[in-house]
Amino acid sequence: GLATGAIRPVTSSILTRIVAEEDRGKAFGIATSATAFGWALGPMIGAYLGATWGFRSVFFITAAFFTLVSLWTWRAMASIDLAEEARRDWRAVVRQRLAYRRERNNG
Repeated sequence: GLATGAIRPVTSSILTRIVAEEDRGKAFGIATSATAFGWALGPMIGAYLGATWGFRSVFFITAAFFTLVSLWTWRAMASIDLAEEARRDWRAVVRQRLAYRRERNNG
């Protein structure tokens, strides 16, 4: 749903910031493989749980699992600095380039 659409860009952004450039390919491969593994294994586990304890239990167990994963992620990410570097204003860059060209042409 709506939250799932944010998972991939957020994961990519975090991996880009916390993994060294030479190891990013491996990190993205592991993240993508884990996602595919979850998509493959999830329905089987959900079907088993639903058949064993009723399909309502699947939603409660999934909610509990996601809550635990969210808390673990929150705690693990607390020590990582994700502050962005200051971005340059594109208008200022254009003005700077134009001023440089004017100086160069006039001087």
